[in-house]
Amino acid sequence: MTRNYRITLENQGIDGCKINLGSCSVVTSGNEGRYVIGRESECDLHISHIISRAFGISRRHAIIEGLDGIFALTPHQDCSNGVYFKDRKLNLGEYVYLEDGELIGLGPIASFAVRIQEESQADNNRRGLLAKLSRLFNCFGGEE
Repeated sequence: MTRNYRITLENQGIDGCKINLGSCSVVTSGNEGRYVIGRESECDLHISHIISRAFGISRRHAIIEGLDGIFALTPHQDCSNGVYFKDRKLNLGEYVYLEDGELIGLGPIASFAVRIQEESQADNNRRGLLAKLSRLFNCFGGEE
């Protein structure tokens, strides 16, 4: 059975300042895939904030590979500032398994939470948010 997943990187802020690099996401197409993270626009998970380079994020920084709903992270060969997992810098060619909500570091100071959801679950969450917004709108004089 083919399942699609939504992989989202949510920036947790930058150590020592209030800048947030935003978030990005990709929907997998099928049971396996390779998704590049970086500031280059061709990356699957594109970190587009204008100052991401200043915080050590490479054009092609890391790779998430997936197979049957299991995802692993490894540094990209072009990464110059390291990929961190559980406060440890990964070596080139080293893979670590990712679970929903785990924190990764791209460079020494930018951390991201990795969100992994089956696409149907992500759709349900989106519908729930829209319903909450609709109820909120109704509370402020919107139509019933």
